[in-house]
Amino acid sequence: MAFYWITDHDDIAASTDARFPAQLRDNPLALSLIFGSCLKKYSLMEKPNKWMHLQTVNNFARLLDRASNEIRESVRFDLTTHRKEIDDHIESQMIRSFQLISIDWILSTRVKFWKSIQQRFSLYEKSSNLLSSLRNNLIDAFGRDLAVLRCLTRTSVNETKLNYFEGVYRLICGSNPLRTNQLFHRILEENNQEASKNKIICSSIKSGKFSKSIDEQFYCAQSIQFFASFLPDQSFLSSNERVGMFRDATKSLIALRKMSIHL
Repeated sequence: MAFYWITDHDDIAASTDARFPAQLRDNPLALSLIFGSCLKKYSLMEKPNKWMHLQTVNNFARLLDRASNEIRESVRFDLTTHRKEIDDHIESQMIRSFQLISIDWILSTRVKFWKSIQQRFSLYEKSSNLLSSLRNNLIDAFGRDLAVLRCLTRTSVNETKLNYFEGVYRLICGSNPLRTNQLFHRILEENNQEASKNKIICSSIKSGKFSKSIDEQFYCAQSIQFFASFLPDQSFLSSNERVGMFRDATKSLIALRKMSIHL
């Protein structure tokens, strides 16, 4: 299942049953990967009324927190022991890579989960104490997971991914809208370096010339799509600008997914 997620074969991953070796049941990194992949699988399922029952929402949140706790334990262990027992540099790099994969899945799933809760909270149940508590807990947990990502990306990984999750966190917790806008415009500037004068999103997709990796382009387009959906109106020159950014970002995401399948 993990292999299919990594290679962007989401349909195959969603139809794959995970098997978990007994000898890894006490390994926090392995646990975070299995929980993260299963939760991502559920969040992507086209299941009607998936979030209708509050108990289902609550159970999902608890499992997501369990995955988060396991990855923090894995990273904490590495930081406190400095991996003295691991002499193989390649093995150490592999562990760090799987930690990055796990926290990426967890944060990506939290974004989808927040969208679902936000929609339900806004439309139906503003007075629900449980839903309000879940939303607040989700924001707090997102901040803790983001701290793990910062720790893991101090010496590696693209800034576009970190800027995306930083921007999402600031937007959902309502802190310092100026800083959120700065992150948004930084991503726009990065994207415009890839685009022609008449395109907003990733013209390099058609030309085949990439100064950024597909992963960076993916998070760039995903960032613009998210901010176009949830930033306040004053962040845009007009409603047409918001709609245009969302439409072009969505087209880019579709094109990038198709491209990644053929790599």
